[in-house]
Amino acid sequence: MPALLGLTLLGGNLHEVGGGVIRAAQMSPADLASTIQARGVRSILNLRGEHPGEAWWQEERAVAEANGVEYISVSLSARHKPDLAAMRHLAALMRDAPKPLLIHCLQGADRTGLASAIYELSQGQAAGEAADQLSLMFGHFPWLGNKTRAMDEAFAEYSAADATPSPATASMAAR
Repeated sequence: MPALLGLTLLGGNLHEVGGGVIRAAQMSPADLASTIQARGVRSILNLRGEHPGEAWWQEERAVAEANGVEYISVSLSARHKPDLAAMRHLAALMRDAPKPLLIHCLQGADRTGLASAIYELSQGQAAGEAADQLSLMFGHFPWLGNKTRAMDEAFAEYSAADATPSPATASMAAR
């Protein structure tokens, strides 16, 4: 494992994305409470989905509630490409969530990388630069047959669709 990757994962993979968004790996309840306080987090976007029977989910929701933080759960798989509608829904959730917004999945690498790239693109970042959110620096490793390549494919599809005017927009521009 490259030294930078090891430090990133051992350090909780906690990074500023920009525009009031923070990306992270799953945190312990104590680390989450500390991060909420230190960074003024107002909402959490959990990309692992709702798991009411799991201790980690119950604890995370309890920490959010105790700190007056909005808690949003969306189920994404790191190994299966979400459809365009799901990515647009994710973009809308991130746009509308109170900031600072903390986004996380388990490792903060794949699903969180996709969400961070979508957010950066929505904030006017060039697609090539936004795609850097899906990089080894954050623990994303889509090579050698790794199925997390689905996140790169999803972002390519999303950014291409975002750059292509919808039929309604195109007809309005032609007027």
